[in-house]
Amino acid sequence: MTKNIALIVTLISSLVFAQEYPGLRETDGSIHLIHTPHISAVDTFNVLDYGADPLDNATDDQAALDQVYARAGENDVIYFPPGYYNFNKGSIYKSTAHLKMKNGMNIIGASKDSVFFISNFPLSTNENESTMLFYGSGVHDILIEGISFTSTYSGTMPTSVSTNNPDESAPKYGIYLTANGLWTPCYNITIRDCDFELIRSQMVRISQSHDVVVKRCNFSNATDIGGGGAGYGVSIQGEGHEIFRDGYPADCIHNLVDSCNFIGPYIRHGVIIQYTAHNNVVRDSYFYDTGYDAIDLHGEDEYLNEVYGNTVEDVLTGAGVGVGNTGAEHDASGRKNHIHHNTFNRCREGVKVYLESPETQIYNNIANDCSKGVYLLNAPNTNVIGNTFKNSLYGIHLAHDGGTLGNYDGDPDSVAIAENILQNNSYGLKFDAGTNIMLGENQFENNTVADSSFASGVTFLSYTGIEQGTVPNEFTLSPAYPNPFNPRTTFHYGLPESGILRINIYDLQGCVINTLYNGYLDAGQYSMSWDAVGIPSGVYFLRMTAGNKSKTQKLLLLK
Repeated sequence: MTKNIALIVTLISSLVFAQEYPGLRETDGSIHLIHTPHISAVDTFNVLDYGADPLDNATDDQAALDQVYARAGENDVIYFPPGYYNFNKGSIYKSTAHLKMKNGMNIIGASKDSVFFISNFPLSTNENESTMLFYGSGVHDILIEGISFTSTYSGTMPTSVSTNNPDESAPKYGIYLTANGLWTPCYNITIRDCDFELIRSQMVRISQSHDVVVKRCNFSNATDIGGGGAGYGVSIQGEGHEIFRDGYPADCIHNLVDSCNFIGPYIRHGVIIQYTAHNNVVRDSYFYDTGYDAIDLHGEDEYLNEVYGNTVEDVLTGAGVGVGNTGAEHDASGRKNHIHHNTFNRCREGVKVYLESPETQIYNNIANDCSKGVYLLNAPNTNVIGNTFKNSLYGIHLAHDGGTLGNYDGDPDSVAIAENILQNNSYGLKFDAGTNIMLGENQFENNTVADSSFASGVTFLSYTGIEQGTVPNEFTLSPAYPNPFNPRTTFHYGLPESGILRINIYDLQGCVINTLYNGYLDAGQYSMSWDAVGIPSGVYFLRMTAGNKSKTQKLLLLK
């Protein structure tokens, strides 16, 4: 028996738990650098020199643009002076797009307030083809700047998020970027200081591509918000449902939406991330009055994405950030999406996590005047730490998840809630369902009905939170006490640096039987208890991992 215990200790101690870093990080944790557009401007091609008409009229400027395209080479600039440029048919290089991009091409307008790129495809083409203003397949090192992308659409604006607008006289896409097979993605593309409106489906679509930056752009007035891919500002997506492309060039990774505005009501989602896309970032942007979730992690296994520094207001029929999605082939989002330092004002939910989307990290956000600051359904190992929830019906609400299409129903499990400020809500914490909840120290003030409300059947693990004292100089784990124990033991630990912490309990076979913590935690001194109610007597192992450091100790449960 002693020999077996020693073998298990050696086995667990030798396990390597890969640290996974969200957002613009490499797999080793180093920062992924954002490319800088480089314009050597070998030549500048002014579209007026090729017959383009800048007046606001019906003149077709497609032939002039085709001529410029034929002459412009890598690192050249296609320049649009102030004016209105009308395009009544597709390019000779791609019939469903007005411009087919090529490597090193820079398309620059005088400013988005003075240059208008106006699509006017024939009605039958818009109805029957996937029309787009710009198209790029497997291209790289491109700058698009200072242009307003729009169309001549004059139909009825959408009135429903559940029924598609029957008027399809607008182009389907604005800028469409996609890979050419698995080996030739789009990359190092910057779209900045542009406006997008009167486009039906996706104003910027980034598919199977990496290092695409959308910066300081405005999105409004989609001509359809009724579902089926309609009404998106920016879509960031992989190849398809449950198709993972980690390690392939055409993996959808390291794309950035930065300092943009998404203005409803004619926007379904401001930004959507889906189809196993990972390590993408949405930051420092403003979202207003979208039809559904302003930022939508679309229930297609997207993971390690980072959403921070955004302000979301007046989303009355959705969340500021939604994690998971119902219906069709949608279900859970992937693991460890980080949502932090955002502000949510007057939203139905600040953040909603459901359908078994795992390990979501929700920290340092502010929610004001929302129905629910954070709403957790089937959201295993989610951490809600250091947020402020004010003037809402529920600061944090946990409830049963009914699932989707007969699957993914369940209760919140192994959720950590600590260090939050809950002020002037009706309920600070409302727990209608939940198991193995780790409830730490939270601050309550002037919640009118109750600071905390717990339904029968909700179960908890002890989580006592940060202790008084300085940040330790090293990674520490104190011996659990008592040990042997029945049924609860307590241990203390210290983190010299903030980061992702994992605390698991293993049995003699090396199987995880309890995850006590799995998420982001600030540097400091902490304590935690394991309540082994319902666990049989025996030898167990507590293992704590932070980055490339880990500690293990033996526990003996005697009943």
